[in-house]
Amino acid sequence: MNEALEGRQCHRGAARLEELAKARKGAEEKAARLEEEHKECNQLILQTDALAYRLFPDSQQYAVKKVDARRTAKAKSESCRAMDAQ
Repeated sequence: MNEALEGRQCHRGAARLEELAKARKGAEEKAARLEEEHKECNQLILQTDALAYRLFPDSQQYAVKKVDARRTAKAKSESCRAMDAQ
């Protein structure tokens, strides 16, 4: 009787290990696929940026100026609020 019980438990354990191995393999395949898709996406972004820069060479400088102006305006408004709060 003990042998039958041990055999059944062993079978359950082996089935569980097999199930976990399949799940792990599936997860590894999915991770590899997602990593490959991420690389493709990054490549497309770089290509798009390069094309946009060729079409609009001044856009980078314009964007930097715009961001700097917004940061300056925000810093001024925050300092005014701080003075008003005192």
